[in-house]
Amino acid sequence: MINLNEEDKGQLRIILEAQADIGAKFHGMIANTLFKAYEESTNPAERLLFGLEIFCKSMQILEDLGLCCLTWLEAEKSGDPLGEFLNKGTGKIFQFYQRCAAGLTDQEIMVINCLPSAEQALAAGTITTAQVDEYRKKLSLACDGLRIVFKGFAAVYTEKPDGQIGDLKYGDILNMFFNVKHGVKILWANRPLSQTYFRAKGLPPTTIPILVGPRETPDGSTARRGLHFAGFDFTEGFIRRINENCFYISKTLSSMAQMRLDWLDHPGKSDFLEAPYGDLLKMVHESLDRSRVPEDEKAAIRKKWPLE
Repeated sequence: MINLNEEDKGQLRIILEAQADIGAKFHGMIANTLFKAYEESTNPAERLLFGLEIFCKSMQILEDLGLCCLTWLEAEKSGDPLGEFLNKGTGKIFQFYQRCAAGLTDQEIMVINCLPSAEQALAAGTITTAQVDEYRKKLSLACDGLRIVFKGFAAVYTEKPDGQIGDLKYGDILNMFFNVKHGVKILWANRPLSQTYFRAKGLPPTTIPILVGPRETPDGSTARRGLHFAGFDFTEGFIRRINENCFYISKTLSSMAQMRLDWLDHPGKSDFLEAPYGDLLKMVHESLDRSRVPEDEKAAIRKKWPLE
């Protein structure tokens, strides 16, 4: 349970207002600027590097999202959101996405998204006794939809570049992001040996290989022979999609910060759940279309909550 004094509330407002206005949109704004430069450039090598930086921004904003979500989950136990926010490293963020991959509980989703229970909303006077059943229906729909959304975010952390979902260790996509921070691990050169080597591996010319090894073998030992790398085919369509993804996650994170600001003043109120059921249902179905989870999981949600 989070009980804040006025001083803590004031400090949280400063952080949340900055997140809602700029902080949540920061990486998305940079990604969009890079994308405009990408579209204007006529240099193929330069365009690939712009694409690689947009990919990095999409991963950085996922880290931001994980940090903010984890802050409130942990603060629910410690009662200290400021301390949680200031003391979370990337390892903890990865652990949060492991929880997302397994499926967040309804309670965890409610905490992250400031969704009060029917009892809390009733006590706060935001719903009447006659509205409880309808409210619980909308809350259940929201939790099911948001669980899939967060599973989709988590998939990136354990996914291979070809779309295959890995286990709950760092996937190639995350390893690419960690290693591209070190420019010296970018295995991209226009010299004959490099071109011949990667052409023999079947990589198209629009791929930037990133060193991600060593690999673990099935028996758990580490294989060190050869160059262990991963890379995306940075086609224009792919770069456009990750730029759009940056915008989508930026918008999500900004909305979450604003919801938390509203929660500071009205903990039993949720504008999200005040939306008409039909609008909420449409929103959930649209989020399913964007999610990177297996199609059978999406189908189960669509069957449970069919469009009216």
